[in-house]
Formats: sequence, C-alpha cells, structure tokens
Amino acid sequence: LTEIKSSSSLNSVTNDESLALECWEIEEGKTYYVQVQGWDAIGGGDVGNNFNVSVQFTAGTTNPADNICTAPTANIGTTYSADNRCATTQPNEPNLDPNPQTPLDGKSYDETLWYKFVAPASGEVKLTLSNFSIPMLLSVNMQLYEAPTGYNCSVNHFNGLIPNESASLITSISPSIDFRCLAPGKTYYIQFDGNDAFTDRGTWDFVITDL
Repeated sequence: LTEIKSSSSLNSVTNDESLALECWEIEEGKTYYVQVQGWDAIGGGDVGNNFNVSVQFTAGTTNPADNICTAPTANIGTTYSADNRCATTQPNEPNLDPNPQTPLDGKSYDETLWYKFVAPASGEVKLTLSNFSIPMLLSVNMQLYEAPTGYNCSVNHFNGLIPNESASLITSISPSIDFRCLAPGKTYYIQFDGNDAFTDRGTWDFVITDL
C-alpha cells in the first residue's frame, strides 16, 4: 500500500477530523483504503468506539477538452483558456511524457487536453501560450496531429492520426511554436500535457494565429 495523504489535525470545537483529496490525487476506478487511528498524545486516550467514518464525493464539471472526441474547436485568432488540473488519460492515448511519478504528488498518470483547428489558407500558424498559473514552473508538452481524410473520432479514436510537430518545455519563458507546411482546410488536433519533470498541472491561455 502507498500512502496518498494523511491528516492529524483534530478540530477542538467539533472533535471532527477531515481529509480532502483533490481530483489529481486519486484516480477513477481504483480502490483506496482509509486508516483511522487514535491519537496517543492525549493521556493515552487513543481507544474507543464512538466515532463514525463517512466519504463524500463532490462531482465536478466535465471538461470537453479531456476527451479527443469532444475536443473544442479553436478558431484562428481567438484566445482560449486551458485547465488540466483534473484532466485524465484515455485508453491507448499517446503518451507525451512517460516519466514515472509517485501517486503522492498526483503524477502517476498524464493530464492531457485536446483541441482541434482548421489550417488556414497560408498553411502556417503560430501557437502561443500565456497567463500560466505558475509562471516559470508550469511546463507544457504539445503534440500536433493531422486528421486523415475520412477520420471519424468515435470510430477511429487515436488510430490513423498522423503525428506532425511536437514541442516540450513550453513555459512562460519560451511560450510559442510555429507550425508550417500545414495542408489548408485540413483539421489538426493539438494534444497538451504537463511535463512530468516540472509542475505538470495548472491553467494557461493559448491562441493560434495565422502567419
């Protein structure tokens, strides 16, 4: 068993103790155990049978960008806000950053987001990230995929996507990348993922502009 989180702060007014787990600290479908232990420090009064244990789940809103098949369309020249703090990874999804991490800091899985755009007539665009929630520390990896003719996400999922440009360590210091030689009118998918070697979850803005 691996410890995820612990708490020993007893509320002196209500005698209640609580422990909050964020979405990036636990994974859907996994089994977790809760250990409850008396506190030895107060006169040895660490035994008894007069307490209750309950677990509450607070459902969040579904982020369409967390699934390639519901990837929002990014219009050229429009700024969008991205948030991968509670993002997950789909089965068979390409892994941008395979560095193993410990469950304690919530990095045992990738936190990917998907967006799509249509290449302009110029065939050249610039992707720029800004307003990082943790400047200089939040680092984002990116992979560009071309959707082949006849691509149907609900049928093909990740099969058939053609890898194009990629970039790692997109930060507030180096926030942009150019995409050239794109096929005008073609649909392209952008996969974002936090870089596991640094802070890998947070929020940022991005815009795709015509070169």
